[in-house]
Amino acid sequence: MNALVVLPVALPLGAAGLSYALNRYPRLQRVLGVATLTTVLGLAIALLVNVQANGVLVKAIGNWTGPIGITLAADLFSVIILVVSMVVLLAVLVYAIGSPRTSSEARFFYPTYLILTAGIALSLLTADLFNLFVAFEIMLSASYVLITLGGSRDQIRHGTTYVIINLLASMLFITAIGITYAAAGTVNMADLAVKLGDISPVIRDALGALFLLVFGIKAA
Repeated sequence: MNALVVLPVALPLGAAGLSYALNRYPRLQRVLGVATLTTVLGLAIALLVNVQANGVLVKAIGNWTGPIGITLAADLFSVIILVVSMVVLLAVLVYAIGSPRTSSEARFFYPTYLILTAGIALSLLTADLFNLFVAFEIMLSASYVLITLGGSRDQIRHGTTYVIINLLASMLFITAIGITYAAAGTVNMADLAVKLGDISPVIRDALGALFLLVFGIKAA
């Protein structure tokens, strides 16, 4: 059952590759996109039911357990947000089908949108800070493409501003992760929950402020 934690990330990534391979068939891309988002929403609901019944689900990728390996975890809060996110993503995708811009750029829009979906799912299910950084960059790289899709002057200008601000936030993010690792010796969230109490309060408060700044910029 723990394999359920991986599927909301793996399924959109695989579908994105297939969607790009179908770039000459926009109707098939639309069907694939809606089917994938619907399936991921179903998986998210199944995760929610399972977590409510059995507690936190954890999956170590490649059997490399934390705090060293890549670990995905689903708790009640993360899966609630995952369900809400998938509802929004599916609604936006259905709405976008009728957009002339989406139709003209279908071969890029649908694969990129699926990559965005995978990044959002990974950001909610990852159990360590570095992979949270990776998830954010997957999500934001896809959003860069979506913002500039079509290539108008205004889109490029706004997209450039978006990229610059987010690159600054990414630099602060990776700096905060590095400081956290130097101070605690880990970036695994469960491990950090135990070790943060041993860190100097000054460093802990500074890290909290830095992460608040990073997430504030990224959220905007």
